[in-house]
Amino acid sequence: MLKQGNLSVTDIALSVGYGDIYSFTSAFKRSIGMSPSHYRDKYVLIEQSSTDG
Repeated sequence: MLKQGNLSVTDIALSVGYGDIYSFTSAFKRSIGMSPSHYRDKYVLIEQSSTDG
């Protein structure tokens, strides 16, 4: 969902069962090692660079 970029992080948190963005962000950071927003930004940069060249 983060990679698609269509929904806000808050909407994603609620849609996957978290009651608030803070709980989702905390769990995501523990699991992935970065915030959902940074993950999305990093993925978008990778996708853009792979389609540019």
